Amino acid sequence: MSDVQSENILKLKDLFDSVVFDENINERYAALILRDKAINSSFVDWIVWLDIKVAKYSKDSFDSTLKFRLYDNLKKVVDEILRFQDNLFLVKKTSIQLSLFDGIEENRDIKKDIKEIPFLQIANLWDNYNGTYDDTDYVSYLPKSSEEMIEIAKQRILEGIKNPYNENVASGENDFCDEYGYIDKNESLSDKELFDRVMHCMRIHFLPYKSYKHYFADDGNFLHEICDMICHRFYYDYGKLSSHPNYNDEELPQYDLYDQNFIDWLRDTFEIPARDVVEDYVPLDETAKRLFCTMNSHCEPKYDVERIKKLNNYKKFKADFQKHYKKNQFGSIGINGGGSGYSIDGFHSFYSASLNKSNIEVFQNIKFRKSIGRNTDDLEIREFNNDEVFVYNLYGDECYEAIYNAYNRDKKVQKTLLDFM
Repeated sequence: MSDVQSENILKLKDLFDSVVFDENINERYAALILRDKAINSSFVDWIVWLDIKVAKYSKDSFDSTLKFRLYDNLKKVVDEILRFQDNLFLVKKTSIQLSLFDGIEENRDIKKDIKEIPFLQIANLWDNYNGTYDDTDYVSYLPKSSEEMIEIAKQRILEGIKNPYNENVASGENDFCDEYGYIDKNESLSDKELFDRVMHCMRIHFLPYKSYKHYFADDGNFLHEICDMICHRFYYDYGKLSSHPNYNDEELPQYDLYDQNFIDWLRDTFEIPARDVVEDYVPLDETAKRLFCTMNSHCEPKYDVERIKKLNNYKKFKADFQKHYKKNQFGSIGINGGGSGYSIDGFHSFYSASLNKSNIEVFQNIKFRKSIGRNTDDLEIREFNNDEVFVYNLYGDECYEAIYNAYNRDKKVQKTLLDFM
C-alpha cells in the first residue's frame, strides 16, 4: 500500500465505520466502499453511503494513451468527498433513510445554500476526468465500419444543409454547419480540399444522454447551477473519435471516410467544380508572403513590396530590406513572431520570423502525397508526426530566397552573370 493511498484511506476512516478499498475487483478499476454499521436493525448489517469505481488507468484531456493513475485518481475522489462531507451527512442528520440514494434525485426544491444541498447533486464524482470509472461498454454502440460511418455522415450533412442555422448550432447538436461559407459552389476544389472543408464543418455526436440539473462549487465554494442538458459520450471530429477518458485511442474504432464514392457524392451534393491539387510551390509562396508581412510589420514606414520586383536576386533583396529595417525599425530589437502558414490540398505550413534566422515549414501526409504521384523518397520525415514529410524546410537565407521568388513567380527576367554576384 503506497503512502498516498494510506494517507487518503486514513482520512476517510475518521468519518465512517468501515472503508473498503479493493484493488483486485477488476483489471480497470478498484472499488471504494464507505459504510456505517446499521443500528437497531435486525436485517441490515451495513448502511452503504458511497460505492465508487476508481479508475486504475486514465488520461488527461490531450493524452492518447492511458497511464496507471490509481492513487492519483483515489486522491481526487477522496478530496471531493472531504470537500463536501457536510453535505454527505446532511441526509444522515435530517432523514431516516437507510441509503443515501433513496429519493434524492426526486428532490428538486433545493435551496442554494451550499450547506443544504445533498451530496449527490454537488460532488463531482461521476465525471470520468475526476478519477472514477464507468464500466459500460459504450464502444459497442458506435458504427462498426467506415461504410456505416459514411452513411451516417451523409445523413447529418443533408440535415445540416436543410437547417443550416438552427438554434442548436452553438450547443454542437447540429452535426454539420457551414456557418462561414467554406464550401462555395463558385470555387473549384480538389477532392482533398473538398473533403477537408467538409470535415472542418462536421462533428458527429454519438450516444446522447441527459445531464440533469445539478450544482457545481468552484474552489472558492461559490455555487453554480447547471441546468438540464443533452450531452454525448463521443463525437467524431477532424477524422477521429473524441478521446474517452477510460479508453486508449487504440481501443476506439478507426474510420477512413476518404473514399472516392463519398467524395463524388459530396461534389454532386454541394455542386463543387473540380480542379487538380496545387503545385508544391503554391503553399510555399503564400507562407513566404505571410512571413514577409510579419517581418515588415516591425518597420515604419513599411518596405514597399514593389521594390522586391525591381531587384535582380534574393541577395540584393535581403541587403535592401535589412538596410530599410535597421533604419526604420520600431519596438523590440530583432523580429520575433510566427504562426500558421497557408494550408490547402493536404499541405500544411508554419513559419517563424527573425531578421537572420527565419524558418518556413511546408509538410504533407505521406500516404496522400504518394496517392497523387508526388515524390516522397528524398523528403525528410517530420519528427513530431511520422505520417508527414517536409516538402520544404527552409532556414535563414533560404527564407529570403523564398520571399523573393514568391513576389517574382510570374516575372520574366533575362539574367546575366552579374545578377548572381
